[in-house]
Amino acid sequence: MDTIRYFLMVITFLIGSTQYGNHSIAIVTLQENEWHMYRDIRLRAVKEIPHAFGSTYKEELQMPEHEWKRRLKLNMFFAVDGNNKVVGMIGAAVDPRQKVKHTAFIISFYVVPESRNQGIGLRLLDHLVSNLAQKNIKNLYLKVTVDQQAAIKLYKKFGFYITGVSENEYLINNTYYDQYIMTKHINT
Repeated sequence: MDTIRYFLMVITFLIGSTQYGNHSIAIVTLQENEWHMYRDIRLRAVKEIPHAFGSTYKEELQMPEHEWKRRLKLNMFFAVDGNNKVVGMIGAAVDPRQKVKHTAFIISFYVVPESRNQGIGLRLLDHLVSNLAQKNIKNLYLKVTVDQQAAIKLYKKFGFYITGVSENEYLINNTYYDQYIMTKHINT
């Protein structure tokens, strides 16, 4: 991490962060040369909760460096603790086509198990929604596997509601998983 970026993170910790346990959490974007930090948390997420992500651990493990760098540009934000460890991530895909450029789709939302139930997920959601509102996004969508009750509870707490079901969305080890489609309207 370069010196200027590190200095900015320290300032964020001191004036704009929230305390969680013994660590401060800053919501940041990662620079292209920090792509490996994104890769590491994404691989952990896909391995830990395979039915929550569209690709497999093996597929992600084989992705080249340039693909990780490209993905960092998709409105990705990361929760970083006081030890410079990435403990959470969230992103949004925004469709640039004229008719739907006011919509976005949440991707890659994950908080490491040892940092859950500390408000980090809400902070990531809040940061993402604020960022998207500045870009005139009005509708925010996501899909969540129906058995992920903790995630569904978090989304509902943040104002998302279920608008549909995508049946048999994922097939993993001969088991099909349904996903709820959830929606939140952003008032700007």
